[in-house]
Amino acid sequence: MVVYTLVSVREATDALVAMLRDVIDPPLSPDPTDATDGVHAGQAPGNPPADRLGVHPYAVVYADPGASEPRFTGVEGALTVTWQVTCVGGTQNRCLSAVDRVRAALHLARVQVPGGPSSGTLAPPTGYTPGPVRRDPERTPQGAEQPRFFVPLQYRATFTTGAGGS
Repeated sequence: MVVYTLVSVREATDALVAMLRDVIDPPLSPDPTDATDGVHAGQAPGNPPADRLGVHPYAVVYADPGASEPRFTGVEGALTVTWQVTCVGGTQNRCLSAVDRVRAALHLARVQVPGGPSSGTLAPPTGYTPGPVRRDPERTPQGAEQPRFFVPLQYRATFTTGAGGS
């Protein structure tokens, strides 16, 4: 029997954020000084880049605490992590642009933890369907400064022993 030391949820989330920053092309942020490239870990930016049309697209990655997965034959202690990747933009079209680029980046991707395991293929949780584009309730009044529209996407992956996961 293989005994696996769990990758931490933080390591897995950091790896997912780094992957998104590397593979979304062009970057969500048009600002060349923005080291996040428009992908943020756990906190929305207070003043994202904007122009006369509103806030540029960006994404925020949130992680759940993860769940142990004892279901793999011969492997003890696999970990399944679910992430919410909230896509945001100052208009519905900019929000949908972020959705399209995040989906393209994560489609059939695997998350590689530096010096650790890679996950299985990322996929939405069974039965998950994103809702419609909504306007941020904190910026709901028409004419609010920098209105934001958002769609939360969800992705799940399992980390097991060795490369590849499940």
